[in-house]
Amino acid sequence: PPPTGKPTPKPTPKPTPKPTPKPAPKPTPRPTAAAAVVTPRPTNKPTIKITPNPTNKPTKNPSGKTSYWYPDIDSTVSKCVFGTDFKSWMAQPQYKANQLFDSYAECCAQHDCDRSGAVDENDKQPPSTVLTFINDGFENGQGDTKGKWVHGGTTTHVADWHATTSAKKTGTHSFRSGNLNGKRGKSSDATIEVNSSSGALFSFWYQALVAEPYDFFEFKLDGQLRHRDGRPVPRWTFFQMGLPPGKHKLSFHLRAPEGAVSVARKPDHHGTGVVYIDDMKLEPYTR
Repeated sequence: PPPTGKPTPKPTPKPTPKPTPKPAPKPTPRPTAAAAVVTPRPTNKPTIKITPNPTNKPTKNPSGKTSYWYPDIDSTVSKCVFGTDFKSWMAQPQYKANQLFDSYAECCAQHDCDRSGAVDENDKQPPSTVLTFINDGFENGQGDTKGKWVHGGTTTHVADWHATTSAKKTGTHSFRSGNLNGKRGKSSDATIEVNSSSGALFSFWYQALVAEPYDFFEFKLDGQLRHRDGRPVPRWTFFQMGLPPGKHKLSFHLRAPEGAVSVARKPDHHGTGVVYIDDMKLEPYTR
């Protein structure tokens, strides 16, 4: 062959090594994969899912309360009805098992439905002033009983009861009698109406800063005297009593007897002539 056009500028320092006479007995194994990345310590709390976009149109039939068979405690006859118009307290855990049922038979077995065919004379929504459950600390003006009290109802009433911060058992408020201002033969009267199909436990705490012959404190059930204080009760004192099934009127009275009093009142010994009520409850019995 013809010679190269130009000679090699500089020879390699060492000659090419002798090639391997035989191939390797075994092929090279599969190459090592790249080292796996170690997962860092997992997050203690998983990420909350992203809120999806809201639907363009509102739900036609939004979900509400579950329907149950329940005692119609506002009826003039003992009966069970079906629906979602039961009292909110009936769904509370301590009452639900004895107030809300999956079948008519279960409800009537618990509440003795009237099967005589008697007509409910009050087969309509009851007056909004009738309460079936109370848990009232009289906060923010009044709680469960706000707007339900009837003040007066007697010929001697001169001052309404009202919420106050002057004294309290818990929270910041209590329910205070009106001030008679030394008027003889006058009173401060407040009445509330309640209802229960199976009876209930009624309770309250009170301070009665009264003293005869200036004034005295009374609690009545359906017009019948159930408690009376004619001496000062400066410490918060607990009162409770059971109520039979049905509607009842509960009333508080601060009264001043007729006739003049010749001895001047000393607040440190005779009280200031007011009564405070707090933490009042009406809790239906469970069977």
